[in-house]
Amino acid sequence: MEDHRASLLKATDEKLQLYKQAFSADSKVPFWDLVVLTAGNEEQKKSFQEQIEIKTKRKEIPTSVRYLVFCDPPGAKIGNGGATMHVLQELEQLLGWEKMKIAKVLLVHAGGYSQRLASVSAVGKVFMTLPCGESLGNYQMLDVLLIMYADLPTRMSPGVFLVSSDVLFLYNGIGDWNMREPGVTAIAHPAPLDLCTNHGVFVFKDVNEVWDKYNKDRSRPACMGEVSRFLHKCSLEAVKKGGGLIPGQNQIYVDLAYWFDFDTVKKMIKFYSDHQPLDCEIDAYGDFLQALGPEATPEYCERTGHVSVATETLVETRKKLYQVLRDTPFRAVVLNEAQFNHVGTTKEYLHHLCYNHTLMESLHFKTETTVQSISNTDQESEKEPTEKRMKLEPFQNCAIMCSQLNNRESIQIGPGSVVEYCVVGEGVKIGTNCVLSGLTIPADSAVPDSSFLHTLPVSVDEKTCYTTFAFDISDSMKTCTDPPLDLPFCTLTVGEAIKRLLPDDPDFVVWPNKTSKCSLWNARLFPVFPNRELSSQFAIETIRCLKDTTQKPPQMDVKGLRMFSVLDMLQNKSLKTLLSYSNQLREYS
Repeated sequence: MEDHRASLLKATDEKLQLYKQAFSADSKVPFWDLVVLTAGNEEQKKSFQEQIEIKTKRKEIPTSVRYLVFCDPPGAKIGNGGATMHVLQELEQLLGWEKMKIAKVLLVHAGGYSQRLASVSAVGKVFMTLPCGESLGNYQMLDVLLIMYADLPTRMSPGVFLVSSDVLFLYNGIGDWNMREPGVTAIAHPAPLDLCTNHGVFVFKDVNEVWDKYNKDRSRPACMGEVSRFLHKCSLEAVKKGGGLIPGQNQIYVDLAYWFDFDTVKKMIKFYSDHQPLDCEIDAYGDFLQALGPEATPEYCERTGHVSVATETLVETRKKLYQVLRDTPFRAVVLNEAQFNHVGTTKEYLHHLCYNHTLMESLHFKTETTVQSISNTDQESEKEPTEKRMKLEPFQNCAIMCSQLNNRESIQIGPGSVVEYCVVGEGVKIGTNCVLSGLTIPADSAVPDSSFLHTLPVSVDEKTCYTTFAFDISDSMKTCTDPPLDLPFCTLTVGEAIKRLLPDDPDFVVWPNKTSKCSLWNARLFPVFPNRELSSQFAIETIRCLKDTTQKPPQMDVKGLRMFSVLDMLQNKSLKTLLSYSNQLREYS
């Protein structure tokens, strides 16, 4: 597809202006009545609620909207489809059907620990900080989701619009389309063929007609199309055979999000009520959308390759859900000028924040946002105005957010690095492609390339302490090996790392005896310190030692200190301390 950067920039700016109107009490522009977040458990639910309360008190998000959080029920993993049905049931019980059926609802799936981007695990993906914002400070993912879809309420009837919390989607919505017809209306956009194995593909009743609408009038790149079938995470051969190719293009139309009316909501609530508690994973895309369209068949119900645990009831539950949804009308809004940006992995995160120029320009990303730069003169006399302090050569291809730089001109930050909520000492050198979050970095420290460091406050014996995980950005939190000490860790293995760091303690226990699956996620490799500075310093020395064999192990004695894994950190995090610290740094300007 040709470059649509100019149209995406203009369209995003128009959405931003619509969003700003939502802050006005007398605005007549339709907006969301309810914004609902899903959470993985009660602890995450409370965390989300506390962060929403902070944002509403600061008036960072429109206060005319009601924000709600629902967590998955205890028990078996039910997937985002099961979570969707559970939320709808909870909403009906909370609001009553008469109030619920007239609402425009934005449903954001935000649960889970975000193991592939662990620096946002503590706050949740939906509260990920981004290098943009207005006078209120840095936007978070929630703010940008509200901006990106600010034009939808004007085009929709009451219903539910379901989205993911880790996608930044830009689109030019000029054209004849709406979300007012009965049933389900999905969003489709062009994408390379190879995405079919990880996404859903729309097969249109007449794909030539859909494509011709765009070709005949490029000034109106959005249109409607009737969907005959939806293919989910399938082979390229299946897409070609099923008629999913865009005519004359080496592309397909893939899924993003979808809207459904309250008749469909009623079907989902009844199905969930009749079959709860679910004991299998239901997918909000694969299991809901594959049941729709006149050419849909129940064959997909037998395919279980993409499910983490295929329980005995999965296939039968899918078949029953298919029967409930199969006659639901199905169409799609085709957005031919769009850019899909998934921000769910460390690699994607660094790319989009540092190198994705269309995204950066559309959302007005800046190299430095809410950064306080303190020079030696500042420390001795009254601080200079922010405007004067910030007139320095910008760092290149970086994102530095909500941080304090001491003697900024002495600090080096390599391209492709993201630094957030950090206090960076004088003379610090940060390598390329790093993710640093929450650290207090001592003066003259050197952080190696590709380092992933994150400091969290944790509660230990009713005291606030600190621990910092240290990984290479390529390390996988989910991978398991046998034996577990062969797990890749900071360019070495866990076993080799232990020998380098603790040569006098060969019997060091990395995983508790009860652990069935040993991974870096639950490896207890990181000591707990009484303050942020010591924790940060130890982690930096640790990762330097592991990445460079000429470096000596940290000189701090960690014998007797409690050791935490990333999972331990999250289960014991001090959210109050974390948010207080983050808000202090966000207020620098």
